[in-house]
Amino acid sequence: MRRRHRVFAVLLLVGCLCGAFVVYGSLDPLPSRNIYPGGEELTEEYDEYVDKRVTLSGTVVATDPLVLETRDGNGGTATFTVLVDRRRPVGTQLNVLGRARSDGQIRAIRTFDVDSGGLVYTYVSSAVAGLWVLLRLLRRWRLRRDLAVVRRPEPLGFGHLRRPWSDEGGDERA
Repeated sequence: MRRRHRVFAVLLLVGCLCGAFVVYGSLDPLPSRNIYPGGEELTEEYDEYVDKRVTLSGTVVATDPLVLETRDGNGGTATFTVLVDRRRPVGTQLNVLGRARSDGQIRAIRTFDVDSGGLVYTYVSSAVAGLWVLLRLLRRWRLRRDLAVVRRPEPLGFGHLRRPWSDEGGDERA
């Protein structure tokens, strides 16, 4: 009976996590919380956001004037003319905080160049941190066959990570 309760609890938590993704994805722009409309909203209803702050993320496809290509939310792309103080080369990844103008252009307030290696660095550092946490968990905790997580009396050495399953309490190094 205890196993059923644990399985139910895990399924309930996974369901809540998936529900949180859906709810977050359905949120509208909220300027009072610094969540501004982006390329998707501007593509659909540009006139609604005239004279309001907007954010764009995309690739520079032309430089005079600066044209930024973004995703439109329907699997395609959209382009926006951005008025900036400094030119960027074609192919630059750019984030823009600006104000939508009635002539269809975005007047940049702030721009941020996105380093091309930044995404790789993010993924690699996250993977290393995740592996470090996993190793710490495996060394100090164990999972019994009835799905109970039990603390080990002494941490395992790295050579014993091949046997994480056990029905008995304590360490198996005897």
